[in-house]
Amino acid sequence: MSDQENSQQPAQDVAIPVEYSSDNGAKDKEEELKSGSSNLVEKSAIIDDLPSYEHATTDATPAYSVSDPSHKQPDSSAVASTPQRRGTSRRARCCCLISSLIAISIILAVISKTNSNICNNLNAGTAIPNISSYDPNVFTSFTIDSSDTAVQNGGSLSLRTYQNPSPDVTNVTINTRVASPKQGNVYVTDDPSNSNYKLTFKSISTDSFNLFGPPNSCFRALVDLIIPQQSNSSMVIGVDNFDVILGNFSYQFISVRTTTGDIHLNRFNVTSATLYSEQASIHGRITSLSNTLIVNQTSNGDINLTINIANATSPKIYVNANRGRVRLRMNKTFAGTYNVMTSGKVLFSTNRRKTPLPSQGSFGNGTALLEVISNHDVIVGF
Repeated sequence: MSDQENSQQPAQDVAIPVEYSSDNGAKDKEEELKSGSSNLVEKSAIIDDLPSYEHATTDATPAYSVSDPSHKQPDSSAVASTPQRRGTSRRARCCCLISSLIAISIILAVISKTNSNICNNLNAGTAIPNISSYDPNVFTSFTIDSSDTAVQNGGSLSLRTYQNPSPDVTNVTINTRVASPKQGNVYVTDDPSNSNYKLTFKSISTDSFNLFGPPNSCFRALVDLIIPQQSNSSMVIGVDNFDVILGNFSYQFISVRTTTGDIHLNRFNVTSATLYSEQASIHGRITSLSNTLIVNQTSNGDINLTINIANATSPKIYVNANRGRVRLRMNKTFAGTYNVMTSGKVLFSTNRRKTPLPSQGSFGNGTALLEVISNHDVIVGF
């Protein structure tokens, strides 16, 4: 075959056999196996140098196997939920405690209200009276001492005065009535000495609360002072916590003094009278005043009086109110000079109509005298 024909045929890869001798081929194969095994040993060493998660241990946690179900790591959600359960338990205990306190408060309030109603519903007027008497010409003053008892609400202790309908009776009669939830809680003693006839009220306890019933200090008292018709002597009444109600009777001179009790005037006739209250009001009607009226109030409380001046030469009215309001109605019976001294407002009226008058002056032609001292508003109706 010519050179030209050989150049026209495509070139083909032809494997060229290499001849190995039997001894050299075996050595080469042996060396190849050794190098392969050494490579495997090196790779195994590299793998052994990597950290093992099956056998790694620390001081903080014990060794465990990931595949071992008995040594699983704790669930983070379970750990996080533990404080929430504790907080819920604490809130539940707090709510239970608050509910218990509210329930106890309600129970105590109901008990207190029930006991208070028992005290308020006591009626001393239905109690059997303890009757005593004294000669007003020997004992010119009558006093009541209730300082050894608990302070009572207004109206629970009352002293009433009446005129005896029988003209033959010359002594003053005292009817004392006491009402309490338990008999013997309060007792009364008579203590006449010198010129004073004294009633003393005492209670076995001054406690104002009792879980199992009304307090031992709970009581109501009513004292009726029945005055003889023919007595012309002066009379002095002194009480502390009692309200004094002066009934429709005639007396030459009477003096009434209270500490915390009101003074009520119920259409009584008097020549002269002195009314004094430290911490309560003075109000009512004097149907006939012949000489002098002195009204004194030293603390909280108003003075509200209707006064009819009888046919007298020169009646005098003195009113002193430290803090309360003053209102006087003279019912067209006043004629004379007046003087009102107050830091409050002053209002005069005639025939129930407002009349502009100076705080000091005269009204009508007469010799009567009216003097008012107050630190509050004053209203005078002539």
